[in-house]
Amino acid sequence: MTTTLDKKALAAAHARLAATIALFKSYSTEAPDDRYLEAVQSGNCYSSRRNVFYYKKLLADDLIDFEQAESESKQSRAQSNMELNKAKIKVAQQLHACEVAVYESIAGNTWMPKNQAHTPTGPRKQLSEAELKEIRELVA
Repeated sequence: MTTTLDKKALAAAHARLAATIALFKSYSTEAPDDRYLEAVQSGNCYSSRRNVFYYKKLLADDLIDFEQAESESKQSRAQSNMELNKAKIKVAQQLHACEVAVYESIAGNTWMPKNQAHTPTGPRKQLSEAELKEIRELVA
């Protein structure tokens, strides 16, 4: 996914890093080393990534609510929630991309979650409509 970074969001991510450095200097006469900054920024990347997944889960829940709505008002509320959560996902993805860009400026390489660094990639199994229906019924 290629993302054009929002300048204000990127500036905010750099400002958080600068604030971390300033806070560190308030406790020490030396500046933090790159390894420390890399670890802090990696934590920011994990946090922003979790936000993306969180809003995606909310959107999936809204979709289920929409599909199972028993009244027009419940369907309308679910649809409104879906629109709001779509926007939240886009913002969360943009913020995550900015955190990753800041990490790359410190580490010199692309940030990758540790549990995915060695995950084999291959074709994923597609679920049939019957399997999807069964899952929807189980989580209802």
